[in-house]
This record gives sequence, C-alpha cells and structure tokens, in this order.
Amino acid sequence: LYNKAIILGGIFSLTFGLILMRLFGIIGAMWGTVFTETFISSYELYMLRNQLNLQGLFKNLKGYCISSVVMFVVVYTISTSFKFNFLILMLSIITGVSVYVISLAITDLKRFKLEYKRIKNYFCKKEG
Repeated sequence: LYNKAIILGGIFSLTFGLILMRLFGIIGAMWGTVFTETFISSYELYMLRNQLNLQGLFKNLKGYCISSVVMFVVVYTISTSFKFNFLILMLSIITGVSVYVISLAITDLKRFKLEYKRIKNYFCKKEG
C-alpha cells in the first residue's frame, strides 16, 4: 500500500506539479506539493478505510484546525516582527510547537491526558 501510494504520488507530482510550475513558478511548485500530499493522504485513507476508525481519527478535527490557526498566527507574528536569523528560526519552531501542543491540550483535554499518560508510561518503563 505504502509503495503504491508513493509511486502514484510521484506520478501525480510530476504531471500536476510540472504543469503548475510552468504556469505559476515557485508558487505553483508549492501548491503542487500541497496537492500531491493531499492526494497521497486521501489515497491511503481510502485504501485503509476498512481498517481504521475514520470517525475516531477525525473526532477532534475542529481542535486541530483551531490549534493550527493559533500556531500560524503566533509564528507568523514572530517571523514578520523580527529580521530573520537562526535565533528567530529556533524561537519560531519552539514557540510554534509549544503553542500547538497547548492549544490541542485545551481543545481536547481528555484525549491529551490519555496520550500524555501513554507516552509517559512508554518512556518511564522500569527495565528488568
């Protein structure tokens, strides 16, 4: 499944991406990449639809969208307020990840607590 999705994605990217690049340049290349990733993800979701609980997968879609918008606003504000350098890049990354995780925790506290507990148990296993 994975190999087929990647091969189809490559074909999609070459044909669709090249057309968009010729028409719109670097912006076309960017949109070609976005469309290709959307195509690959959609294909994989379609092929796995009987093995995945799609309702559970998209249960907190609103929370993901809200968190993404909040993260974008914060990172965009940082990146446009300061002259770009490595320190600003690191600040943007760390702040973006932090804001996204905190926003997700706020929008779906119950799930966040379960995931936190699962991750904590995984890393804090007693050996022996």
